[in-house]
Amino acid sequence: MYRFFRRIFLSVWVIIITTALLTGIVARWLPEDATNHQLPFYQQLAENVAFGIRKKLAQGQAIDAQNMAQEHILQADNVIQVYVIAPDGKDILGREYDNKFDLATVHDKDGLTVIREGLGGYVVIGVRNYFPIAKLLIMPWARLILGLTALVVSIIVSLALSRFIVKPVRLLREAGQKVASGDLSISVSHQVQGRRDDIALLAKDFDFMTEQIHNLLEKQKRLMRDVSHELRSPLARLQALFSLARQKLDKQGGQLEIEYIDRMEGESEQLNSLIERILVFTRLESGKEIHRHTTDLVDLLNVIAEDASIEGYQQNKDVQVIGVEKCVMELDSALIQSAFENIIRNALRYTKPGTNVTVKVSHSNSDVKVEICDHGPGVPEQELALIFEPFFRVEASRQHKMGGGGIGLAIVERAIRLHQGTVKAENVSDGGLKVTVTLPGAINLP
Repeated sequence: MYRFFRRIFLSVWVIIITTALLTGIVARWLPEDATNHQLPFYQQLAENVAFGIRKKLAQGQAIDAQNMAQEHILQADNVIQVYVIAPDGKDILGREYDNKFDLATVHDKDGLTVIREGLGGYVVIGVRNYFPIAKLLIMPWARLILGLTALVVSIIVSLALSRFIVKPVRLLREAGQKVASGDLSISVSHQVQGRRDDIALLAKDFDFMTEQIHNLLEKQKRLMRDVSHELRSPLARLQALFSLARQKLDKQGGQLEIEYIDRMEGESEQLNSLIERILVFTRLESGKEIHRHTTDLVDLLNVIAEDASIEGYQQNKDVQVIGVEKCVMELDSALIQSAFENIIRNALRYTKPGTNVTVKVSHSNSDVKVEICDHGPGVPEQELALIFEPFFRVEASRQHKMGGGGIGLAIVERAIRLHQGTVKAENVSDGGLKVTVTLPGAINLP
């Protein structure tokens, strides 16, 4: 970091000093136009005024101050002054002038020209005034003092600019080291408040990154905890069943009832299904690409509804698909089928006996909306935003009597998100839960 600071400081400082030196050298040694042999401007003005006075005197005219001011330029922005001194020693315009020079002996010097030949006692004085910095430069040791001042100022400016650039970078570096050591609570954007440059945006992005990493790690911890819980439950039941089976075998002389075998088989199937869903969810989480092909969404929903209705027949439950009769889109049919199958079977599982699950398909100019409504107990409002998290379960359904492993809706959310769509859940006023899926994309209707 200190090397970075030194590089920035030296770069800025060298640029300032080099620019100043080159400017001075170019200004000092820049050759004048070879075709321009004219006198300095203040001398030209003085010569013009002297020529006008000679002309008037030759014609026998009086020297009038008003006419002289109209016919000639006698001053230019207080930088150049042309005085016309009458024989009585006063300027004809009544201006005060520096009379410390002996006009009888001084003719020309830097910034001063005196013309008296052929003017009948009049004297024309051309004066070029210096700016304050120019006056300072002609004083003894002034150039050295000015150079030292410029050097000090350039060092201060370079230090300030270097610190302005390097300080937030150092903060980011220190914050990165803390993140690497496991501290994800670090924040740097508040330490660069007041800045509106790219470094401030970088600090905000850094804070956003650490926040996302923190959330991701928390999700991973919760996922591992929930996976352990979900796997432990069927394994514990299997162990209990094995223990009971062993006891039965001891008591019945090696004969085992079929009921225990069926229950163990059911637990094994549930465990196998849970592991399969975990693998599917893991693939969806790590995947970024989907394979789209032309799919009739309504036809796909009808197939899912027919299969689900067979399962709900014994409890007088049915699944009805309403809305548009055909909707052809570019979708990954396997992912979409898995997503809607999870939603519809979940709705069928929780809807009350003797009620139907409604699947309504509608469309707009740019997207398709599918609403799945059941007549079940719904979900507490505070938990609606969490049901799409992996292994999250509403407390009332944690006894496993309703089936499922708490990962089906997480698979739904990921599959829909891979299609750049959205899924949300809400309770309906007359009871039940409505899950709305929105899929963007071109729609081909008959």
